[in-house]
Amino acid sequence: MSTGVRAMSAPVVGSLVEVESWKNVAQLPTTHRIISGTCLIRRRCRSGKEQWMRQGPGRPKRERRTPDHAELMHNGLRAFAELGYDAVSVRELNDRLGMGHTFIHDRYGSKNVFWRSVVDHEFHALSSQLAPALLSEPEDDLHWLAEAVRVFHRASAEHPHLNQVIDYEAARESDRLDYLFTLIAPFTTAVRPVFERLVAAGRIRDIPWHVFYFAITKPALLYGQEPLSRRLGQTERSDDSGTMAETILRGLVT
Repeated sequence: MSTGVRAMSAPVVGSLVEVESWKNVAQLPTTHRIISGTCLIRRRCRSGKEQWMRQGPGRPKRERRTPDHAELMHNGLRAFAELGYDAVSVRELNDRLGMGHTFIHDRYGSKNVFWRSVVDHEFHALSSQLAPALLSEPEDDLHWLAEAVRVFHRASAEHPHLNQVIDYEAARESDRLDYLFTLIAPFTTAVRPVFERLVAAGRIRDIPWHVFYFAITKPALLYGQEPLSRRLGQTERSDDSGTMAETILRGLVT
């Protein structure tokens, strides 16, 4: 069996790029879902950036430096991660962004639309790192899963605030959780068949799928809790993501 990213014909790739909603994504084969899901996230990111670049009210005062789009998305994500969606006000968001008090209203229309733009932007960055591992053809399911777990933790260490946002939203029913679930779906769709084959073969522990999901993802909260980690002895050179991934894998493999 060949390795590397699965090749697709131009018509297939073209059809994936035209996917306009997650409803359409769900109807595609597994590999196509991952690629088309990534395309949809990327398109939403471009849309959010275009909103930011439009001229109009809400721009910073003349004496302020205008943050670029990526900086705005990062600062917005950090605010949602540290304070929670419900606790952070639009006024505080605008202050943290370094923008005028009407910026979010004028550019995005609402806090919820801004939140979606922020998580789209971060998921796009995360998916760019995860896609090569998830799209590779597995010669051995266990090796494929182990590499996917390692890549996930390396990427999560670089995007710690996204895990905090997901953790906050996962504890309450909301349309935001529904939205996050659609962004997560292409990745879980790729991993679950491999997980089920490994369980059936007796190569990893026979645990429910949702327990497996949390066993892989929940430890990634470590990367956003540096103040506590330092008090527990974390050093600047700690390879936390590598250590965490290997610890998880040792606990799963039979």
